[in-house]
Amino acid sequence: MRCRAAHIPDEVDYRPKWRIALDLAERAVAAGYPLGLALGDSAFGDVGDFREGIRTLGLGLRPRREGAYACADRLRRPVRSRTR
Repeated sequence: MRCRAAHIPDEVDYRPKWRIALDLAERAVAAGYPLGLALGDSAFGDVGDFREGIRTLGLGLRPRREGAYACADRLRRPVRSRTR
């Protein structure tokens, strides 16, 4: 009912969030993106198939612990020079 209300076609099957994330990671690796660290909420770390899939791709995994935040923006923020 909700899917129809959202105009989602009947042929689109349900996939859990971790499966969608792993599919996207597989596509990124296949496209040649550099390997790095996968960040996610604590639910990702609870799924053995997701952890194994990430390891198989050669990626590291840093799930967020409940109540703590992984600061991905700090990992990618460019360092600014203090000289003018």
